[in-house]
Amino acid sequence: MKNVCYKLRDVPRMSTRSFATGTGEADNTEEFADEKWSIHVQHYVKIEAKIEYKGFSQHTLEYFNRNFGYIPIGSQGEIHFKVNIPKTLNVPSKIKWYWKIRNVGSAAIKHNNIRGQLVKGKTEQEESTSFAGPHYVEFYGIKNEIVLVFGKLEVPLKE
Repeated sequence: MKNVCYKLRDVPRMSTRSFATGTGEADNTEEFADEKWSIHVQHYVKIEAKIEYKGFSQHTLEYFNRNFGYIPIGSQGEIHFKVNIPKTLNVPSKIKWYWKIRNVGSAAIKHNNIRGQLVKGKTEQEESTSFAGPHYVEFYGIKNEIVLVFGKLEVPLKE
């Protein structure tokens, strides 16, 4: 991925409690970056997603959106998320990476699995395509308790 200059209007909004979706009867386990760290985003990064189903070739999220408008759910499917951090961003050393995987919709509520916790990781993350509903993924780079790097991707899963 080449380094792209983003305009503020092109950058998705970071999730916050004031704009959170309801959880119905499900446990509300969602966490928010602005409640844990200071926010001073200096770099917006693109999250790439590749979807793979057992026995089929891997395709990008763009391929599924263009051809179907969604990602089909299935127990044999996995989504591989990846963020490439270009050296030209001059990201500080010893930065800590976190992911937020948020399941939204009736299936997530029914299975009491809305998630949305802030989980320490690396620049890659794998998730299953378990159940339908609008989902999103957020990626954070944290240094000295400050969010410096942010990315967000909507992930539409459908039966």
